[in-house]
Amino acid sequence: MFQRLNKNQIKLLKFLRENEKRSIRDISKELGQVYSTTWRNMVRLNVLGITEFETVGKIKICTLNKKAISYPIDVAEAFASKLDYKVKPGLVVAVARDWLFGDILMVAFMNEEAVVKTLVEGKVHYWSRSREKLWKKGETSGNIQILKDVYVDCDGDALLLGVEQEGVACHTGKRSCFYRILDEL
Repeated sequence: MFQRLNKNQIKLLKFLRENEKRSIRDISKELGQVYSTTWRNMVRLNVLGITEFETVGKIKICTLNKKAISYPIDVAEAFASKLDYKVKPGLVVAVARDWLFGDILMVAFMNEEAVVKTLVEGKVHYWSRSREKLWKKGETSGNIQILKDVYVDCDGDALLLGVEQEGVACHTGKRSCFYRILDEL
């Protein structure tokens, strides 16, 4: 289930994304928000699946959690076989959203092989209708999507993928494919 974050948590996450590794004390100073290096605060942040911690000397360092969810091949295949691949030639709609902030990043399609590879590897794969082949998001650009959660719609013909987007999602260089409003078309 997607958990809404408060403004302070969002500030912390944006800061972590921009700065990779920092001590909690340094982050607290720069954000003007107190996040002391207590185990309670560390556990609270870690429960959100946001950060990992390591101790370097007396300083606790935090980083964004880059772990992907993944499943054994038999579980992935069983799940993929239950989907309704209505879009020709045997595809489901896949909506990628930022797993922390909920922003919709892109919409693409997946065939059964893409679903299985995504679930097993934890890196998102899609089916390219124009090239008629499987592609791993970011295989050439480096803008990969790390799988964090998966939801299936009521009909079983669409997926909502919670992803950690490294880099941008859109081929135009924008963070999201949804950067234009109707008036701009």
